[in-house]
Amino acid sequence: MKNILKKYGLSFFAVVVLLFVQAYCDLALPDYTSKIINVGIQQKGVESEIIDKMTDKTYANINSLTSVDLSKYYEKVSKTDANIKKYPYLKDGDVYVLKGELSEDDKKSILDSTIIYSFLLNNDAIKQMGIDINPTTIEYYTKSDTNNFDEYLTSFNNLDESMKKQYAISFISSEYERLGINLKDLQMNYLFKSGTKMIVLSLFIMVVIIATTYISGRLAGMVAYDLREKVVRKVMSFSKSEFNEFETSSLITRSTNDITQIQNMLTMVLRMVLYAPIIGIGALVKIININMVWVLGLAIGAILVLIIILMLFALPKFKIVQKLIDRLNLIVRETLNGLPVIRAFAREKEEINKFDKANTDLKKLNLFTQRLMSLMSPLMMLIMNGTIILIYFVGAKHIDAGTMQVGTLTALISYTMQVIMSFLMLSMLSIMAPRAIISINRIKEVLNKENSIKETKNLPFDNDKI
Repeated sequence: MKNILKKYGLSFFAVVVLLFVQAYCDLALPDYTSKIINVGIQQKGVESEIIDKMTDKTYANINSLTSVDLSKYYEKVSKTDANIKKYPYLKDGDVYVLKGELSEDDKKSILDSTIIYSFLLNNDAIKQMGIDINPTTIEYYTKSDTNNFDEYLTSFNNLDESMKKQYAISFISSEYERLGINLKDLQMNYLFKSGTKMIVLSLFIMVVIIATTYISGRLAGMVAYDLREKVVRKVMSFSKSEFNEFETSSLITRSTNDITQIQNMLTMVLRMVLYAPIIGIGALVKIININMVWVLGLAIGAILVLIIILMLFALPKFKIVQKLIDRLNLIVRETLNGLPVIRAFAREKEEINKFDKANTDLKKLNLFTQRLMSLMSPLMMLIMNGTIILIYFVGAKHIDAGTMQVGTLTALISYTMQVIMSFLMLSMLSIMAPRAIISINRIKEVLNKENSIKETKNLPFDNDKI
């Protein structure tokens, strides 16, 4: 193993780096999907909950509600032809635009004031009375007990943070319409930019996958090549006692079937097993931020129980399979080598029966292991689909309560599938690993075998003088 890492360490490192790059890109795609639904569709392309463009009336009213001096962050737009075309409202009034970064405290204060102002604008009683909302009336409502301004504050304080953002974004969309901004163009521009980024990212992922597959396949093939060469060189040095110990049929199986098992296993490790924990942990971190980890915990627990149960039954059988393959190869070799003698003594039927028994035993054991492992995929899909149904059920309640957006639910499902698929990849390891481990041990037995006859380096005479 040390020699392999030393010889192919650079290729192995390249594969690991590419897998991290692929995982990072794969984890970014659900975020883009979520933003397209939340921002591009539901929010009409309005990305931030902090108002960045507003009329002079809105500026004055929010300024009267917040403790922040808005003049520090907002500047008046000059009435040039280009700006009037951009903000048609400039024909009748002034427009204020955000000019710098807000501190976190000021950002929260402006957001809260924007939502309270939105409440006042949408109050049915005030609408029916036809009262104009301005700094004077806002000051009146905030100080007058008869207008129950505390009711607004109570409703506001009971809002979830995501709902606050939705109220603010809804108000900002209305404010943009008052400014004369075309929301349809704003929305289409956002969708086009996000869609283009997803396409470019998908093409980049394709290139990374091709590179990873090529490097990992070449690395596994070279390792198998080296192992075959070492096995053959070792066998060439065996004396008759070693040949009698291993048998020719077993050596053939070890140098072909066993090394092929190792090659397939190495390819899967490089392409899937290393990738599974990277993508799984990354997706799990994303899900933790969405606060629905308990659903994923149930799924992971069910998957682990399934894998453990199947492996307890399958692992002992895999050890027997390789021995039965050796037995079958031995019978075939003996039959072919002794065919003239078999025909001379008319023992064709006995030899066929002997081969048929060995072949049947191998078939029965292979069928048992394949049937057992074939349960893995449908049961894993059952767990995955059940998890998705549970997420839809719980997520629908959150959406109804206003604590989750549709795009967030879509991203949650994507991340959950990535976590479950990572366990599905690892479960495939549980299918191939037992046979590969057995094959590795069988190759090690050959390579580590001490020869009974050893070459003497220091001869008692000089061959050149004979």
